[in-house]
Amino acid sequence: MEHGNEGIYIAAGTGNVLHHNSLVRNNNGGVQGYDGGLNQWDDGSRGNYWSDYFVRYPAATHNGYVWNTPYDMTGGAGDKDRYPLVRGFFGLSVRNPIRINSNSEFTFINGVSNPTAAERP
Repeated sequence: MEHGNEGIYIAAGTGNVLHHNSLVRNNNGGVQGYDGGLNQWDDGSRGNYWSDYFVRYPAATHNGYVWNTPYDMTGGAGDKDRYPLVRGFFGLSVRNPIRINSNSEFTFINGVSNPTAAERP
């Protein structure tokens, strides 16, 4: 997601897993993602690429793949990307942000899926 408002905006919804996304220069360099529910922003070892990461966490270090400081999500839930990626995935650019108002909106049609019970942490 690039050059939108928030790259991913979750107004409500819980138990969703979002990872391996590149959130680049959204909201004029401000908030890259918003989470108003309880969701997971990594897969347990890799999270997402955030273009504003080093600005927010200038003292952070990395192992070449993942930063050592979690990325705090904006929103009331206190969620974090525990394993923010050092490098993003580029080539395909999505110009429109993803906005999720409830779990029922997760479908493969709009490119977002809700994990099955077996896939949830």
